[in-house]
Amino acid sequence: MIDEEEETQEQIERKKKKALRPDRKIQVRVCDMEEGRKNEVIEFAQMGMDDHKFNKDIAAFVKRQCDEKYGGTWHCISGNHFGCNVTHDANTLVNFYIDKIAYLVFRSGPPEKSDEHRTT
Repeated sequence: MIDEEEETQEQIERKKKKALRPDRKIQVRVCDMEEGRKNEVIEFAQMGMDDHKFNKDIAAFVKRQCDEKYGGTWHCISGNHFGCNVTHDANTLVNFYIDKIAYLVFRSGPPEKSDEHRTT
């Protein structure tokens, strides 16, 4: 019961922050993922911007959200200027701008191991 109350409180706080969020210009440059997932990833970035000041912290937040929600090994690069060449899993890449900050989010790497294959 306590967990449900905490989740509800967290959801209320998230809605308050979203309502107070400034208008941000979003431009999608490259997208190789489903529309719904793309929108969720962009929302993760906006949530990160609501909660964090530095690009590295926003990128870490987006990565954690994607790891938890979609599984696998996700990566997020954010900043004002960067170049890259990456290998990514099919249907898992999006490159977008929020205002003047660029984001590159993608999944790459081995899938998660099941508990029976993990070593401690």
